[in-house]
Amino acid sequence: MNKKKLSNRAILVICISVSLVLGGYLLFFAYIPKVICFFDCSSEVISEEQAAKECPEVIVTDYDREFLDGLLEDARIGHLENSDGYNSLKLTADEGGFPRYTPREDENYTVKADYRMYGMLPLFASIQFEDKGGLYKERLYISVDREDNGNDYTKCVGLIRADGKFINKYWYINGKYKKETYRYGLINHIKGFIDGIMSV
Repeated sequence: MNKKKLSNRAILVICISVSLVLGGYLLFFAYIPKVICFFDCSSEVISEEQAAKECPEVIVTDYDREFLDGLLEDARIGHLENSDGYNSLKLTADEGGFPRYTPREDENYTVKADYRMYGMLPLFASIQFEDKGGLYKERLYISVDREDNGNDYTKCVGLIRADGKFINKYWYINGKYKKETYRYGLINHIKGFIDGIMSV
């Protein structure tokens, strides 16, 4: 009789534990599609010091500027400006013989360049790296726009879960650093529902 009670208690404890783990996952981590929103994202402007502390890779260095300037000076990319209409190019570094990006020398990347996108943008070049890591991956994106008053640089470092969903992104854009934090799960839907009621 005692063995049967112990066995029943063990099964009950296991069921409760599994329910708690599953409930926690659904509440805070699950990617649950919804018509209105799929996730909750908060954004804040941060100082360069905070960016350097939390995500040093997002800091735009002199090397980044030189590297991106070099892309714009590449004859194939510069040639895009010899057109009155939209023109673009897309190559991997290996295909185009572009130099490796020193902080990620072992990684190939894709170069994309556009001229007069949407009929008005100047020459623009960007590089997108393949995801790096295992359970959590880090995505890196950098770009440059050729402006009349000098080149304008953008850099983004994003931490991604194994299922491909962003956890956070750190940006350098328009001369400022910004942090975006993403949240998923039922709690996001409940929060959206409550916010919708409160706004009525």
